[in-house]
Amino acid sequence: MKVWPNMLLIAGTNRNVGKTTFACKIIEQISQQQNVVAIKITPHFHSECNTCVLLFESKNLIIAEEKSYSLLKDSSKMLAAGAKKVYYIQCTDEKLLEAIEFLKPLIPLDEAVVCESAALRNYIIPGIFVVISVSDSISKNSKMISLADLHIIDFKTDASKLSFNNGFWKK
Repeated sequence: MKVWPNMLLIAGTNRNVGKTTFACKIIEQISQQQNVVAIKITPHFHSECNTCVLLFESKNLIIAEEKSYSLLKDSSKMLAAGAKKVYYIQCTDEKLLEAIEFLKPLIPLDEAVVCESAALRNYIIPGIFVVISVSDSISKNSKMISLADLHIIDFKTDASKLSFNNGFWKK
């Protein structure tokens, strides 16, 4: 498994538990002191992203850079929160490692990375792995929760407790 110490990886046990909201709070906070790169990974393929610049495309993998601050998409929200760059990836789980290997040379090792993806934890070890859940969804994802460095339930955690210094995340 690849280690990526400058990545804060955020996953959720359900949809709409606050993953992007939490990511944006972290981006806002950290971008006050340094550059932050955000990555939004989804297994759902949508129609063409007209606010993105296509970087790479193959079967079951699309990598693009978000350019819009419109707040209509999660990747746009991350850009508006202060990320220097936001990469938007649509891929199947089997293509996750290929996607992240494509991005790695584009991101300096000393820059903070905030990534939203549950499945990526199966392929890398991030600096900090955050799992967000609501009380009634905890038992469904015990494996993911057991891997978490920080488990947020019902969005009751202060994002300011996380920091990034010298290429590493700290909680």
